[in-house]
Amino acid sequence: MSHLRVVARLIVAPENASAARGIFDALLAPTRREEGCFLYELLEEIERPGDFTFVETWSDKAAHDQHLLTPHIQTALAAIAPLLTKEPQVRFLNEVG
Repeated sequence: MSHLRVVARLIVAPENASAARGIFDALLAPTRREEGCFLYELLEEIERPGDFTFVETWSDKAAHDQHLLTPHIQTALAAIAPLLTKEPQVRFLNEVG
């Protein structure tokens, strides 16, 4: 059985990195408790503060779709939107080996 992998990159201006960290940090615990979530990591580029990447593993697309509807995600998306310097890049991947 192959799980759904998601890699989402969100970029904010360096001066907004601290605020973004707070918004994103609030997602970690509740998301990790969601049904179907196997991995939910937040990474930040060492040389580029404000360049964030979420690395996620979900049981399937339905679990991820449900995740996007949760109150904590909806709140975070609304809060982070004005801080983004470009559109988020989201990749959906299947394990092939």
